[in-house]
Amino acid sequence: MKFNSKAFFFAAVAAVGITFGLTSCDKDLLNVDVPMEFADITFTIPATTEAIDFADERTVETNIEKILSDNKVKKENIKSIKLVSLVLVIDKDSASTDTVNNFRILQSIKGEIAKDGGSFTTVGEVSNNPDVEKYSLSVPVSNAEFKDYLDATTFKFKVSGRTRGAVTSPITVKATIKFTMNAGI
Repeated sequence: MKFNSKAFFFAAVAAVGITFGLTSCDKDLLNVDVPMEFADITFTIPATTEAIDFADERTVETNIEKILSDNKVKKENIKSIKLVSLVLVIDKDSASTDTVNNFRILQSIKGEIAKDGGSFTTVGEVSNNPDVEKYSLSVPVSNAEFKDYLDATTFKFKVSGRTRGAVTSPITVKATIKFTMNAGI
């Protein structure tokens, strides 16, 4: 049998490369992003006769263990939880929506989340909402890290803002918050 020095050289380089690659990378062989829908939270913008500041707060229960189990992810493997989107939609069945009672009436709006007993973190904000008739609003989201929220069983969601003028009837709004969870497996 003839010794093939080229084949041996390439095999040796490949073996060294694979060994180096496996020992120099961190312990995870694969990172996955798992989409999570936090909740559909309903809040109300109150009727008013003039421009006002408003705030509404809701407590939301969640089962993080179930979310992890459903996605076959272990808590200790989670590297990051980031907000993907915050979308507000007016419930047209609950109020008289018209050219005034929609998102054009908002000058500004901000969404915040707090875990059990913690302080609020801004998740998204529109500081200068355009005066345009619309019934859905995609709020630009923050780059905040929510990995520390893994041990919480309840969260508080607070929405606050300022109206541009009179709101002739209460406006019920549904907030849908979506996250992505990055985990190593």
